[in-house]
Amino acid sequence: MKKRKNIDVIKYGELHMYYPIKFNTKLQFSELCDIIYQSKVGYNDDYHQKILDDMGSSLAETAEEIQNLFESHGDKIKINVTNPETNYIYNTENKNQQWYELNGDNIKIEITESESSVFTKITNMELEALQERDLRIQKELEVCSRICGKSFLEYQSRIPLIPFKMKLISGEIIWIQAMIIIFRNKMGLLKLNFPLININTKSFKEYNIDSLVIEIDNCWKNMDIDKNVKLSELYSYYLEKLFENKKLEIIKYDDSFNNLILVDYDGIPKQLNHISKDIQEEFFRIVCAPVPDYPYTSYSKDAVEYIKKFSLKQQHGIKYILKNNGGVLSVIDKNLQTFYLQQFKKEKNVETLDNNDYMYICSELASNINVNIEMSILIIMLKKSNELNNIYNKLYTTKELYKIRREYYQNILFINELQRTCYGSVIEQISEMEEKMPLYCNASINESNQIALDNILKGDQQYRSDNLLNFISIGSFIFTLVFGLPSIYEALKILQKTLQCTLKNVDSISMEKLSVTLWIILCVLIVIKVFRKSSSSHKGGVHN
Repeated sequence: MKKRKNIDVIKYGELHMYYPIKFNTKLQFSELCDIIYQSKVGYNDDYHQKILDDMGSSLAETAEEIQNLFESHGDKIKINVTNPETNYIYNTENKNQQWYELNGDNIKIEITESESSVFTKITNMELEALQERDLRIQKELEVCSRICGKSFLEYQSRIPLIPFKMKLISGEIIWIQAMIIIFRNKMGLLKLNFPLININTKSFKEYNIDSLVIEIDNCWKNMDIDKNVKLSELYSYYLEKLFENKKLEIIKYDDSFNNLILVDYDGIPKQLNHISKDIQEEFFRIVCAPVPDYPYTSYSKDAVEYIKKFSLKQQHGIKYILKNNGGVLSVIDKNLQTFYLQQFKKEKNVETLDNNDYMYICSELASNINVNIEMSILIIMLKKSNELNNIYNKLYTTKELYKIRREYYQNILFINELQRTCYGSVIEQISEMEEKMPLYCNASINESNQIALDNILKGDQQYRSDNLLNFISIGSFIFTLVFGLPSIYEALKILQKTLQCTLKNVDSISMEKLSVTLWIILCVLIVIKVFRKSSSSHKGGVHN
């Protein structure tokens, strides 16, 4: 049997992971954003300056040691460590507590000289990578604004969180980026994403993303993350740190969503219209993992059928293959990759590309691939969270159930508003994804939940109506008890006067006895009627 061609190595890819959450708080939207931004894990503007200050202070200490060494040999030398952006001069006296762990392996040094001085530019490549991240986020928002419209961006805020360094199984050291995407209805998502460089596909085929990472490095000295924390547990760490603020209560849902992007990989097809059956089977093994891998067993036919059924409409060299229970595999062809490479060479006027150029192009490609589908992912996850929120904790009182139902419909209006100004192609993409992810969207279960909730509320409403009738009946009974006897007596007196010939021998004492007897009989009849109505309503009604 001919050996199947495999996708063994992902030369460059990205993994984007989304975790749905809801903030259960009375805080205003702006106040909520400020608390997250200023939290222990919020990556605010101070962190950038703190890294520069740590690097400047450390270099000032090294400069002082060099000066002392020269002076011990009778030579004099003056070394100034200056921030080129602010012209601030660092020295050992203004050294503060370090926030960031500096690593000499990540320092880039450029030396220039003049007649009297030597200038050394020292760049922290990790800080440079973080700045590139911020630029990429800004670019993605600009593209998103064009595709999704202003409504989508105006009703949300994206707050970057402190990133951590990770060592991949390939030995590459990368940043895992974190971000909170929070909407004005206080629903949101925690997003984690990182690049995949020279990664074996085994982890994805075995459905074990934790095996992608050797270790997660805590480079922040004010953080206390466990070095043995797993990749799949990292999102919980971020949320726990947000939980430390007593004003925040966060509801976590378990329906995460992953977007695996393959930009450069073994066996990349020249055109997506002509993908070999072997590569289609590899896509199938990744998106439907874990798929049994027995000798002399092929899933080629299943793969072709699955990819045809669960792929979105193709977009200029990009194919999105959906996972029917939530997730997407995003792949490109060689033609699109070559186009981006040629465009970069033309813009930069270069003939050859170095590794930094290659990484930049791959990152740009991955960014565009993700932006093209991210709005659809977010909308579908918001809809899913709204359904989960609707039935979350079934032990609510009736008042709370009505409140949840009201919030449910308000969220529907809000989600519809998010889509109001986006491209028609985005609306089509959302509909197509909902149709092709039946196990994730659970339309039939959601409908069943709504019917059940409606029945609970209708039953409770009926119970309250019956209670009202019972109250009226009991009120009538009490009224009869209090005012019934005199009325009966007066009625009999009127009747006696009217029928004098018949009741002329009935004296006053007999009239009173007759009134009491009739009053007792009437009370007994009312008690029996109230009891029967109360019993029937308790048997038929639903209440809390």
